Parts: sequence; C-alpha cells; structure tokens
Amino acid sequence: MTGNIDGMELVVGVLNAAGLTKAFSRKVAKEILDQIRTEAMAGQRVIFRGFGTFHRLHSGGFHRQGKDLRRTARLAFKPGRAARVELA
Repeated sequence: MTGNIDGMELVVGVLNAAGLTKAFSRKVAKEILDQIRTEAMAGQRVIFRGFGTFHRLHSGGFHRQGKDLRRTARLAFKPGRAARVELA
C-alpha cells in the first residue's frame, strides 16, 4: 500500500460505504475525531479494542538552558496488539 490517507478520508470512506451522504459523513467524522482529541488531551485514554489507544503525551521540560519552559502536550497513538501483528 502506498501513499497517505488522513483520518477524515478514512472515516468518510467508511460512512459513504454505509450509504450516508457526504455532508453527513464529514460531520460525523469531524465530531468523532474532535471527541477523540478532546478526551485524550483532557487526560483520558481513548481505547479502540483491537486497534489502539489515543492518549496525551507530554513533551518538553520545565528548564532548558536556564529558561523556564511550559510543558507541552500532544496527542499520541499506540497501536493495539492486533494492529501491531497485522503491521509486522
């Protein structure tokens, strides 16, 4: 498999296959992805059994070269066991 597909395209493709309109599919896909981001960045683990987990990952540090830096956070994904096996 070559090329890239973003999450929105993936979800919209699935919803379109279910016979939903493109506009409704986009709205549902956006809401799903927004909810994953919101919950994960609030510190909740968003788990899709057999697929993987979205979670908040801290990066950076508090001190660097004598300057105080704020800790930053980003959204991270850890594939589940079944997904790792299929990717191997």
